[in-house]
Amino acid sequence: APFVPAGAPIYVIPFGVDLSRFSLRAPNLAGHYLGGATTLCNNNTNNAVLMFDSLTVSQSSNTVSMAVDFFNAQGTRALCTFNGTLTTTGRTGSISGTYSCSGGANNTGSFSIINLESSINGFNGNFGASDQYCTSLSGRFGGVKDVL
Repeated sequence: APFVPAGAPIYVIPFGVDLSRFSLRAPNLAGHYLGGATTLCNNNTNNAVLMFDSLTVSQSSNTVSMAVDFFNAQGTRALCTFNGTLTTTGRTGSISGTYSCSGGANNTGSFSIINLESSINGFNGNFGASDQYCTSLSGRFGGVKDVL
């Protein structure tokens, strides 16, 4: 029999019981990254969307704001800000909320990032969104932590 120190809690899990992951605290994503989103509109490879360059994330508890500062295909500077709520389940999580863009992009809509994983090197997840131009954007969102 395994050694159990006196007063230590003992947990018995019956066979056939489903277990689910949980996290004691949300990861801190705050910082500067090289990243953003790469997506397809309505699953059409002719409608690729790239919002990628400087990514700044701020976080207060489970409230996250991610600002992607980039240049559009015409070379015009644009800024898209994604504001949402972070939910964790074990080592993965999700963020859902709304976003809006200005400058060389004027998109406004809702988004979600699922299967979110983070480490000291950055974060990434599956991205889904919709706005006034596209009913179904799907792709990836994330960033590599900047050394600065």
